[in-house]
Amino acid sequence: MTRRGTKRGRGARRRAEPVPREISGWRTPFLRLVGSTGLAIGIAWIAFHAWHDPTFVLTPLGEGVLPLAPVYGFFLPEATSFVLLAVALLVGGSVLWQRIPPTKRGLFLVFAVVFAAAFRLAVHAVRTAALPGAEFLFYPGEDVFFDVSRISSIGAFLRDYTDLQPDLSLHGRTKPPGFALIHYGIQSWVGDNVEVVGSLLTCAASLIVLPVFYLGKAFRGKLEDGRVCAMLAATAPSLVSFGAVSLDAIYAVIAATIFLVALLELRQPDRLLRIGLGLLLFLAMMLSYSTFIMGFFVASTLILERFRRPRACAVHLVQILAGFLLPFVWLYFYYGFDAVACFTSARELNTAIMRQAVGQPLTGFAVWIYSSVGNVLAFSIYLGLPIAGSWFRLPRQRLTRVARGFAGGFFLAFGVACFGGMYLMEAERVLLFLVPGATLLAVLSPGFRPAAAVLLVGLQAIAMDLLLFTLW
Repeated sequence: MTRRGTKRGRGARRRAEPVPREISGWRTPFLRLVGSTGLAIGIAWIAFHAWHDPTFVLTPLGEGVLPLAPVYGFFLPEATSFVLLAVALLVGGSVLWQRIPPTKRGLFLVFAVVFAAAFRLAVHAVRTAALPGAEFLFYPGEDVFFDVSRISSIGAFLRDYTDLQPDLSLHGRTKPPGFALIHYGIQSWVGDNVEVVGSLLTCAASLIVLPVFYLGKAFRGKLEDGRVCAMLAATAPSLVSFGAVSLDAIYAVIAATIFLVALLELRQPDRLLRIGLGLLLFLAMMLSYSTFIMGFFVASTLILERFRRPRACAVHLVQILAGFLLPFVWLYFYYGFDAVACFTSARELNTAIMRQAVGQPLTGFAVWIYSSVGNVLAFSIYLGLPIAGSWFRLPRQRLTRVARGFAGGFFLAFGVACFGGMYLMEAERVLLFLVPGATLLAVLSPGFRPAAAVLLVGLQAIAMDLLLFTLW
């Protein structure tokens, strides 16, 4: 009698347990999270827009159209029939990726890259009904695209770069030479047709799903985490909206790889991985000075994870630094490229450009606090509501020591990026290299619903592209 009662009780408990299904992603808790996040961001957006005239830092578009601060987008709704293609791709992709068996890793990765490129091209076309590339011509002579004409050879360009900087394009003069060399390589191959160049850049930027997949897989050892992170990287609003001709999207592929290698080194410390990290940081620094933030992230994660072993921590940081600096030493002696002079010149030129564009000195507490808070809000807006909302639930998740180190390093880097004075908003574009880390941490939060999140962030990407004109 006791045994039968025990069996009956166990059976009752088994029947009472809900069967986990993805459909639960559409139940009220997840939708409430997304809805409340949208409401909070909407209120913050309105309050921020009323805080100060947007031209306090951001400049208007032609004919006096003001940016919708804190994002540097302009409320100019426009739509073509390609919106139907974008929605169809999103819905189809959201279904198909779940149908690919977990054992078919190669098939999934090919699908993810193709889907990411197709979705970006389709979303770009919802306003223009055209391939990307015309953005290069919007302000003739201002984009790095036009610096290719100054490259007679790679060696001469690197040797004379500091002298050439003041006469380069408006964007090129404030950056290292890597982006111009990428354009040089592409145009040497396919010519200077802007649509071909823009489409190739879109496809190259879509490769971000590869390191993000392995980043997600390595974090908890779960293959499904990698698949989810890859699909979120393919649909996240900032990576989609600026994943066509913005070279920041190319840089984000390198940044995602740095996130991955840093995580692998945290899980299993290895000298070769640390040297590889240094080399990746070197490559990233040849493209963007945002590498300072990625370098800060790498150093922070190591220190947080190894602070109880100060000697080993110091040795490991030196190894990364060596991998970063030695290629610059080689470039200096072989080509005569002075990276320090390049950075100093870029800072001076950027200060002069921004002071002239905005019409006032960009110093003081008022500018700093306005742009810093704007950076946080702009990044959150374009991150995607399901991802941003899931951040708030992350503290409920018990993390491993490695996960805590990664999360701590990421949030420290995010804070420095927003409040460090490097960026005067436009953070939805310039900080898109942080999206892979942000996405990974969102997936860890309790109650995160992958399929629902992928569909919702993709719909947000389409909606924002329909409503806002964003040039780069």
